[in-house]
Amino acid sequence: MDRNDGYFGNINKFLFYKSVPERIRKHLVFWMIFLLFHFTWFIPLYIKGKLTQQVILLYILNYLRYIPMYYLTIYIYQLLSSWLRGVMLFFASFAGLLITIHFFTYLMYLALHLKFGISSVVEPYKYYGELYLLPIHHFKPVDFIVFLYDFQETQLLILPIGIKMVKFGLRQKEKEKEGLQHELKALRSQLSPHFVFNLINSAYRHVLPVSKKAASYLGRIAAVLRLTLYNNDTEFVGLSHEWQSLNEYVDLESKREGDRLHQRIHLEGEIQDFQLVPNMLLLTLVENAFKHGVYSNGYPCWLSVRMTVKEQNLRFIISNSKPSTFETDKTDIVSGIGLANVKRRVELHFAGNYSMDISETIHNYTVDLTIPFITN
Repeated sequence: MDRNDGYFGNINKFLFYKSVPERIRKHLVFWMIFLLFHFTWFIPLYIKGKLTQQVILLYILNYLRYIPMYYLTIYIYQLLSSWLRGVMLFFASFAGLLITIHFFTYLMYLALHLKFGISSVVEPYKYYGELYLLPIHHFKPVDFIVFLYDFQETQLLILPIGIKMVKFGLRQKEKEKEGLQHELKALRSQLSPHFVFNLINSAYRHVLPVSKKAASYLGRIAAVLRLTLYNNDTEFVGLSHEWQSLNEYVDLESKREGDRLHQRIHLEGEIQDFQLVPNMLLLTLVENAFKHGVYSNGYPCWLSVRMTVKEQNLRFIISNSKPSTFETDKTDIVSGIGLANVKRRVELHFAGNYSMDISETIHNYTVDLTIPFITN
């Protein structure tokens, strides 16, 4: 059964929040209920006429300290979970909880001492307060009972911390499951290019005796696929790799179109090994130009690519001839899937730190893209 269905779905909705405001709201509700429940101790004291300013402050400080104790303990657990697992993580986290309780309890009694004087605080808080404020090197053997009190205080944090631990456990299992799925996907993606290349090689051997030109074309297809498919799961690639893929693709399409296509590719500047760009970003722009400026045009056409490499950024300008007759809608040409993909990717990667201008004249379309390099 899926974790989002039925009984498990209700638990999932309770434990996992869809937004930060929802998380804050549920935490506030929990602590309000926690405090109101424990402040019911005021009722019998009020009836007996023993509800003094000191008692009110003592109870407020006593239960308010559980809030920072909880969040600090969770932070310690998250910190330790990066290095420890299993039993070691449990005992280290529990030790962190005891230290946290002792620290905030000490602060509570220090505040009471500064306000009223610890000797005038009601029992049994006077006794424990004197122990907490006593320097440890003055402890008698019986005074170490104060640490047993820290252990006793953990009972009120068992519920909220227990819920949090369950959430961490469920999240960890989800991450492990996702990791396995990604690994299987990666293994399948490695097999897919291998299978494609085997098919191309088989076709190459059969076509070669019939037509060397067709066999050569198949060989160029394999070269382009090798450059693109084997890096399909890589988010960033070297600029040199992207430039090589682009040239291989243009050369392949030029052979297909023959003399009908006039293409010009120009590189200005020097490509460095440490310069990275989003994988297939530039290649997508070239493919888009062929799709809308070359394939849809039965007449002589042209393609121009100019890439300028500077120290910190890259400028890529691609222009293609505009079809004299349209078989596709204009909005599809200017706002097709290819360009939409590029726009979204550069926005996600560079968050406004880029420029992308798309212009159109009577005779051509131009995309002018400038992005910063992602360095190793």
